[in-house]
Amino acid sequence: MEGLAAALQQLVQNGVRGAINVQGTISAVDESNYTCSVDMGDDTLFLAVPLRVMIGSAASVVEIPVVNTKCIMCFRDGNINFPQILSIDRAAKILIDTPLVQFNGGDKGGMVEVINLVTKLNNLENLVNDLITKYNTHTHVLALSSGTGTAAVTVTQETGSLTPTVRANIENELITQ
Repeated sequence: MEGLAAALQQLVQNGVRGAINVQGTISAVDESNYTCSVDMGDDTLFLAVPLRVMIGSAASVVEIPVVNTKCIMCFRDGNINFPQILSIDRAAKILIDTPLVQFNGGDKGGMVEVINLVTKLNNLENLVNDLITKYNTHTHVLALSSGTGTAAVTVTQETGSLTPTVRANIENELITQ
């Protein structure tokens, strides 16, 4: 009968392997190591719990949780010594490291490279402002057949100018690359 009990216990352990899930609260986050501490609410605290990835490995998407948010944690292979975060209620940020990120079908084109765009816009704005200055300060010298002439500044002055673009005008800092 002992053999049957041992076999049944082994069968149950194999059946729940990786399926032990518990709810807790994230009490601290170590973003540099992609880990967190999880408070189970009964004086049990799990430290250095991986955020959906194995410690030391890379992942293409990692959610960095907000401290004090609820989470679901599992134990890999049913082993309490190998906790891992399955899901979180709120993320402070999401880190994405992949060669292609596509939003809503990707038919709106690529994300603006703000630094390059600001440089190009500033070059254009500086050129237009320089042309306006040259236009407004240009004098015409009229040579008359009698040998006398007059000089006059351009009659119609350009009053507008372009303000140089700054990154804050065109950049959404909540989506960075």
